[in-house]
Amino acid sequence: MIITKLQGGLGNQMFQYALGRRLSLLNETELKLDISAYDNLKKNDTPRKYSLGCFNIEENFAEKEDFKKINLPDMASKNIMWRIYRKFFRDMEAKKPQREQIYVREPYFGFCADILKLKKNIYLNGNWQNEKYFKEVGAVIRKDFTLKRKSGQYERWADKISKAGHSVSLHIRRGDYVHDEKTNRCHGVCDLRYYEKAIAVIGAKTKSPVIFIFSDDIHWAKANIKTKHQTLFVSGNGLKDCEEMVLMSKCENNIIANSSFSWWGAWLNKNKEKTIISPKQWFADPARTDDNPCPPNWIQI
Repeated sequence: MIITKLQGGLGNQMFQYALGRRLSLLNETELKLDISAYDNLKKNDTPRKYSLGCFNIEENFAEKEDFKKINLPDMASKNIMWRIYRKFFRDMEAKKPQREQIYVREPYFGFCADILKLKKNIYLNGNWQNEKYFKEVGAVIRKDFTLKRKSGQYERWADKISKAGHSVSLHIRRGDYVHDEKTNRCHGVCDLRYYEKAIAVIGAKTKSPVIFIFSDDIHWAKANIKTKHQTLFVSGNGLKDCEEMVLMSKCENNIIANSSFSWWGAWLNKNKEKTIISPKQWFADPARTDDNPCPPNWIQI
């Protein structure tokens, strides 16, 4: 059994699910989702909820009996990750059967190849924001992240995108990136210069692009995003978050923010000749200037 802890918003949950799904396929075992984090949010946390139910995923939830099998580590230990890894690899080398769930916390941001060597009975705790964790089963992940149901509003926007010719999604993430001090220090926001440069790149590569704008602050977007191209503002029309993400993926090209939400909107895009513009600096935190989850074929500016 693979159990993956879901935490954060929709985009983060998708990364967490995708790694769990890959490992469940590798090990021919079931995947279960731990959504208990949403029952224990702290007062100052950004409000979050389990959000994957809109997709055609393998939706099996971990139950109390499953947690009893987890070999929970001493959370206070400063060397928790290395103790767990030493135990795991020692057992693997000795080919000993694993009788309990091995608790695995993400060791660092980025791809850790050893994670894909893990065998059955694993509890995953991390964000796992790298496509290398699931790229080999990309077709499965894309199928899982299709919508169960589509609203009439979704269908209308999907029709507009399909008829637009050279459609481009442009995502602006603000929300807690602006209003929460801690989150702002970590992530920051993409400024207008980034979007101006991104639109210029798209304009140079694409004849008569049609810009479809998505944002959690659509009023700010309408007041500040100015282009010479035809521009349509999608958000704020009663669409669900998951519908907006899938609509992004229906566009021919994508301009994303430093957000896992728009990362997935771009990654799910099936256009083989797509152009994706992404921010070179994913985090505002100066200690994390080299941390960036975007694939190497995406244009970073």
